[in-house]
Amino acid sequence: MAGAAGEGGGGGSRLPNNWQGLFRFCTDATRNEDTTRESTFVEMDPERKQWLKEVLESLAENDPVKAMLKDLQIMGEDSNDLDTKERALENLELHVQRLDLANDFHKIGGYTLLIGLLNSEHEGLQWRAGDLIATLVQNNPYCQNAALETGLVPALIQVLDSDASPLVKTKALYALSSLIRNFPEGQKSFIENDGFSVLVRTMLSGEERIIVKVAFLLRALCMEQPQYKDVLHDIGMVDELVSLLHQEHTSSHEHYMGALLFLVEDHPSNQEECRRPELKLHELLKSRAKLIKDKEEFQEELEHCQRLLVLLFEGQDAAGTLDR
Repeated sequence: MAGAAGEGGGGGSRLPNNWQGLFRFCTDATRNEDTTRESTFVEMDPERKQWLKEVLESLAENDPVKAMLKDLQIMGEDSNDLDTKERALENLELHVQRLDLANDFHKIGGYTLLIGLLNSEHEGLQWRAGDLIATLVQNNPYCQNAALETGLVPALIQVLDSDASPLVKTKALYALSSLIRNFPEGQKSFIENDGFSVLVRTMLSGEERIIVKVAFLLRALCMEQPQYKDVLHDIGMVDELVSLLHQEHTSSHEHYMGALLFLVEDHPSNQEECRRPELKLHELLKSRAKLIKDKEEFQEELEHCQRLLVLLFEGQDAAGTLDR
């Protein structure tokens, strides 16, 4: 129908490809209309009417909310294959990067599918659901509240505490972090569902990417609410971190060391825990400083180690371990 628009229907105008374009087209068509004179209205000829109909239908097809509804329908039908559903989830994640469409996703019922996707037997659906949730809720109070009401906090914690693949766990942790950071009500649900204990167990996975994200989330939460250090004290976080540090040295130890340092700063009770003789932390820190002293790739861990020695054991020969 493009030819019709060019010859008699559109007067040489290009087909508008969005609502703003259509508005501009209509404005241009009426710009010279003199509203003080008698109307010269002439009924639109059939060819032009058909052209305008096709424009409106084309714009409707490009409506992102309708596109999301179509993808949600795909997700809800058992007949669709896994590849089709994965593409639909990827499309949805792209759409909801816009704040208004993220809110619309909830309004059109999208949240009803999320827990089922997190618990899917298909890894590809699980981790894509994690990505979708993270995009929906990040810095979005409306969607954070909607996710809380849907029960996504305990659902994500359950995925973290399951035997899911490292990729699924990583995406679930990403979604959980996006959901509860700067959101006190979400953090309340996180604590009620034993979230801190699950994070401790998640650190034992040995997956460095996951460990980094756990350490980052712990630090972010404690920076928001310093009283969370009390919770971590009560669940034995100091013991867990020191136990991890006693294992064979790897690149992950930088993150264990950093988490321990943050945990004890400005927290006398956690400092006292670290000084318990049975933990043998003083000896560990001294030997670790010696081990990595001249290794450039471990300089950040060395700095954490030195600060812990001064903070916890100053006066117990700590100064001698700080010379490079």
